[in-house]
Amino acid sequence: MTEQFRWGAQEDFRAKYKATGLKTLFRPSDAIAKFGVHRPKFAGRPNGFVWTDGGGQPMPDKYFEAGWSAWPGFRHDHARLHHYAVRSVDSFLVKRDRGRTNHIDCDQGISYWADLNLNMEEDHSLVPTVARTRKVYDELLGDPELARLHAEACEWHRTKIATLKSHQEWADLHKVLQTINCPGEMPVDRDRLIEGLAAE
Repeated sequence: MTEQFRWGAQEDFRAKYKATGLKTLFRPSDAIAKFGVHRPKFAGRPNGFVWTDGGGQPMPDKYFEAGWSAWPGFRHDHARLHHYAVRSVDSFLVKRDRGRTNHIDCDQGISYWADLNLNMEEDHSLVPTVARTRKVYDELLGDPELARLHAEACEWHRTKIATLKSHQEWADLHKVLQTINCPGEMPVDRDRLIEGLAAE
């Protein structure tokens, strides 16, 4: 992922709230009522629970009630997560066919792609980690069974993509997705995009 996908949103980009979702590392605690996809959830404000952003700033009080996206001023001085919510157009077809994990009644179509396929600037911050990551990756695939399972999974993925693209509806979607938020472009407004596509 880190070698193939190096375009993303600008550090302080906040125009598409879906693209500013935060992820949280935390220790299990009795103060936590539920594990959310993006963050722990609480039953009221727990005493003594320390929660900071990636820059060490305390999370605003409102987040103890609700909220899963970063606020203006959210910092990444100490930690940053590169979240590949969408990757290639081909892989996105498989993701859409599978359906959303937590919102199974919501389509992952053009709107989802337009909100999360952001390619405003290149980010090479993970390049220095590639050699170390590759070493661990190669060690893992040195296990014959893991290598076999990995090869099977990749082949399944390629076959699924080919099957989906053999259907006209999916082939048409694939063609449209390739034109949305290309590298170096500012993201399109999804509502205008959908209106324009509907008018065609």
